[in-house]
Amino acid sequence: MTSLDVLDDFFGGLPGAGAAKSLTLSQIDELGEMVNTTAARLSRMQPSTELIGDLVYPGGWLGNGWQDEIFRNELNCALLYEPRLLVHDPLAEYFFSDFNLLPEVALEGRGGTQVVAGARMWANHGRRVHRGDDVEGIRADLDSILGVLNLFEPLIRSGVIVMRSQFPILERERHALAASVRADLRSAPTVATVARTEGLPLPRWDNLRGLQVTPPGGLLDPNDRAQWEPEFYYLAKTLMFSRSAAALYAPASDNELALLQTKSAEYLKGKRSFAPSQPLIQEALRTMAPDMRLDPVTAVKVRSSEEAFNAWRQELRTLQRASVGVADADVPQLVKDMMQPKVDEVWKAVSKSAVLSRRAPKNLGLALITGIGALPGGLAAAAAAAAATGVGGYLMDTFVRRQLDGSKPVIAALLHQN
Repeated sequence: MTSLDVLDDFFGGLPGAGAAKSLTLSQIDELGEMVNTTAARLSRMQPSTELIGDLVYPGGWLGNGWQDEIFRNELNCALLYEPRLLVHDPLAEYFFSDFNLLPEVALEGRGGTQVVAGARMWANHGRRVHRGDDVEGIRADLDSILGVLNLFEPLIRSGVIVMRSQFPILERERHALAASVRADLRSAPTVATVARTEGLPLPRWDNLRGLQVTPPGGLLDPNDRAQWEPEFYYLAKTLMFSRSAAALYAPASDNELALLQTKSAEYLKGKRSFAPSQPLIQEALRTMAPDMRLDPVTAVKVRSSEEAFNAWRQELRTLQRASVGVADADVPQLVKDMMQPKVDEVWKAVSKSAVLSRRAPKNLGLALITGIGALPGGLAAAAAAAAATGVGGYLMDTFVRRQLDGSKPVIAALLHQN
């Protein structure tokens, strides 16, 4: 069971907008108990490790922020490449309350100053427990979460997005996590890696990068390794959370990758070769969808054919290989040069069929476009009408050989999302 199953049982189906406005405090706490119980049970399941790499965890930055509009671009890029995505369950994590189980670090500064930091402080906000008896505030929080779950329901139900709460894992494995942090603090290579990062800072928590206390003249002893405990804990809990779901951790930045490679040089070997960067996927998406938005239903359609989606991912990897050594400013032109011919070919297939332009429903994949477009006029009209009435899949499978033809169905779905 997942949080969606809990909501189905509690409300008799996934509740729509405004459903939380009628809940009492006792009903809210009952829902919270059900969600927490389900999250704990799910965290103890032992998934198969045979297909590690099929489920990908992007780290807590996107794993936690995926539900927010500000992360929609990053989420779109991940959905356009990763087979399946592991993210944090916003409903289960909203009801988490035992922050004392999370670590904190107290650093001794100059002049007797003490600096307190760590997950216990940074995770301790925005939860149900902080609302107390403010039922209106809790209802507003839940209404926002339910809105996200409704929007992404197609991707969650289809298994493209997999939601889990990290907190049962962090609670159960807290001693192993602490041991991992101690080992990293004793390791000269890991300390050197975390201390010399340049550019985008390493995450210290899911919503925090960098921000070490460094006033003029310095406050902390630069040789005190304890200052890097949050970065090491973040990496340890990321790996532990990934392991709990048999997911592959895919670092979101070069610095995160460098630290991961220092800790475990073999972790990514052979699994992320030439995985495309977000800027490159972003350019590919912009070629087909200039507004950079991706409807969740369209994301499901993109994956309607495993063969086509795998061909699309291979094209992105080819783009990545071609981009090695290319200046950032020249990447958009490289993507256009390599992708535009395929896009033009898809548009040409669509424009050939007057029947499709008049009668075919939106979001038909190119398997239907090329199949129907090649039929004689009368039969094409009948096939298009049948597709519109929901029996097109049977007719196409029975009477017309589907032509998936590489990544074209994916491109067609992106071009026709509006």
